Amino acid sequence: MPMSAIQVKNIPEPLHAELRRRAEEEGMTLAEYILDVLRRDLSVPGQRQWLERLGSREPVRTTGALDALDAARVEREAELGDARRR
Repeated sequence: MPMSAIQVKNIPEPLHAELRRRAEEEGMTLAEYILDVLRRDLSVPGQRQWLERLGSREPVRTTGALDALDAARVEREAELGDARRR
């Protein structure tokens, strides 16, 4: 498979040092580590793609659980109010 080259300039020294450190921790060359980071990043949807997928889905409908919780909360507050008045 033909390979292409990418050159990235103006990497801040602290970032470059951290990349080198992590590559060393993983037992990889800097180039191998950066390729791994790029592959992992591209293996998950980007934010725009994720939002488009989310927007195309049907909204989640409550099954009455929130209504039941609200009703229980109102009932409990009423009970507490009755107890305070006694």
